[in-house]
Amino acid sequence: MNTKSHVMMWLVYILRLTFMLSTPLLFIIPPDDLYLPVIPERIHGKLIFHLCHQCAIEIEPGVAKRKQTSYCYGRKWCQHDDNKRGFVSTTCSVELELALSRGYRATKVYSIYHWEEWSDELLRPYVQDMMRLKIEASGWPSSALSPEKY
Repeated sequence: MNTKSHVMMWLVYILRLTFMLSTPLLFIIPPDDLYLPVIPERIHGKLIFHLCHQCAIEIEPGVAKRKQTSYCYGRKWCQHDDNKRGFVSTTCSVELELALSRGYRATKVYSIYHWEEWSDELLRPYVQDMMRLKIEASGWPSSALSPEKY
């Protein structure tokens, strides 16, 4: 597989993905009004989906911020600016495309690994073997056994 590595420091404002088939290292700013965040970050040894990096660091592990009565959409519970809300993340182009469509902004690009060709065959044998073992161990799902639905 042909791979190119580009190391750079770009100040950008990415609204849509123009470098498909890549894994970029970006500074990402999440939107402040999204109910289900898309891009995770590892904080306190756990994978956390958040809308503010600084709030995720300050809050004690295991506490759900949204469970508090003061939570509502927007900035009423988080007063941090974009530099404190954003974080650096390496993500695949498919996940980044979804995040950009949900309102995330990428403001800095640090590096990009770009592939000329892309294949979904890489993990296919592994997934098929694991699925076969799962089905052999637990049987077919009950929804797949009833021919009345079909």
